[in-house]
Amino acid sequence: MHRDSTSLKEEPMTPIAYTTTIVTAFYSFKKAKHTQDSYNQWLANFLVYIDNPMVIFTCEKEVPFLHRLRNNLTNKASSTVFILNFSSPLEMPPIKKLEIVFMRQFHKDPENALHSVDLYSIWCAKSYMLNLTSSLNPFRSNYFLWIDAGSFRNPKYRFRHWPDARRIKSIFHNNDRLLLGLISPLKKRSCDFHTDQKHTVPNYDLIEGGILGGSSSVIQWWTEIFYETIDEFIHMDEFIGKDQYIMNFIALTYPWKISVILAYKAFCDNHWFVYGPLLASDFERWILFGDNCGAKNIMELVRPLNEVCAQLL
Repeated sequence: MHRDSTSLKEEPMTPIAYTTTIVTAFYSFKKAKHTQDSYNQWLANFLVYIDNPMVIFTCEKEVPFLHRLRNNLTNKASSTVFILNFSSPLEMPPIKKLEIVFMRQFHKDPENALHSVDLYSIWCAKSYMLNLTSSLNPFRSNYFLWIDAGSFRNPKYRFRHWPDARRIKSIFHNNDRLLLGLISPLKKRSCDFHTDQKHTVPNYDLIEGGILGGSSSVIQWWTEIFYETIDEFIHMDEFIGKDQYIMNFIALTYPWKISVILAYKAFCDNHWFVYGPLLASDFERWILFGDNCGAKNIMELVRPLNEVCAQLL
């Protein structure tokens, strides 16, 4: 197999068109935030049950383990593509040049006891991986959704038809905005951000990093802006290791280009990961969570960010 930016490994491109392709990654790092046993359980929740197509960025040594998980139920192997071009996110084109910056800025991270250069690299590579997948489009999808591989932590997160096609179509109907998760209520000072000439970096919990997605065109826009913003952060000597700060900056600068899941308004799980049940079908969500989500109409919990801001005026 050739290790260039377009080579793939797994079953051939599908003739079937799917609404959404899930994009994720799994690389083992020496320093991780959680135990390997925890990751294995979360990966099982995510990979074993979902039959929607997935593109997984990983390295050769992880393929047997991941393949077993995806093969656990019938027919899922045919809906999985592994991209094995990179043995580490640090080898990905936009990330290569950032390693020295990650190392130099490590002391700036207040959570550096838990974090590492490897973690910074995969956080900052998500947009690249999502954009590359949307350009390859092996499953002929309309939409592409990055999901952190370790985010299905609740043992109830055992959805099959996820994300639900009807919910995804409702979210992206007649718009070309990028979907992000909003984990904290907005304050007016945040909504004034794009008119504030000082542009102080919003380094607080607002946009989460576990989910982002949309059409190929809006993902391309986001990716270009994301890496331009990283360059701007470096020029300002701002910390680039935590992708959420960069995502905050972009979302608040271009709120009309962003839709947000109002995760803090959902009731069925930890708001960091509640996009799991929120994007499930009504039936699967009811079976696993009952009526506790408050999400019968998904568009009550997914709003354009500029409209969320307008309500604060």
